[in-house]
Amino acid sequence: MIPQTTSAILATALFLLPGFIGQRYAEQTYSLRSEGSGFRGLALTLYYSLLSYIVLVTIAVLAGANRCDFDRWLQGNEQPKNYLLATLALIAISIALAELGRCWRRSGPVRRWILDKADIDERHTVVSGWEWFFNTGQKAFVIVTLKDDSKVTGYYGKQSYSGYTQDTPDLYLQERWLLDDNGWFKEPAAGTLGIYIRADEIKTVEFYELGNEEEPSTEAESQNVEPTEEHE
Repeated sequence: MIPQTTSAILATALFLLPGFIGQRYAEQTYSLRSEGSGFRGLALTLYYSLLSYIVLVTIAVLAGANRCDFDRWLQGNEQPKNYLLATLALIAISIALAELGRCWRRSGPVRRWILDKADIDERHTVVSGWEWFFNTGQKAFVIVTLKDDSKVTGYYGKQSYSGYTQDTPDLYLQERWLLDDNGWFKEPAAGTLGIYIRADEIKTVEFYELGNEEEPSTEAESQNVEPTEEHE
């Protein structure tokens, strides 16, 4: 009984291993950490494992494998080194699938065109509006209203950071900016190295386009950004 139980546990672990590695690869490159928690994480692991096995079996069939070959593998009659090679191949396939997912997620206009033709709303894959904006990678001026109704203003660029909604949706703005008399963005605070805002202090976050500058300078003497008609 014990050997059978041990074999079952080992077989389950080997089956889930490619999926676990594929999921972890996705989380480290493009996928949200919140997608890998609880039952959803297990489902993703099974998803990557199943796809990996399907791809490997398909390759084997195309290479000329038949039912007898598969029976020999399932009965444990293959060379140990072949099982090791198959495991490594499954891991490589799962990573390749995760990489394809990353390319698909970042394919931009092509992805949107395909989803539009298939009548699929891409927003169903996003956890919240917080991730929806920050996943675009768009640079913006930001006004953060805190729970005490005070305001923090700054610039969100490629050196900024936003936490995940289901973890800690905190915010780091790489520059703190000063406002002019009209309440519009004037210039970076002298010597600014950014500002960190705790998630539990945030009430609302407003995003505004940069105007004439593609990316503000970190120097205090940088040109001021003229307000649009909406903020005059």
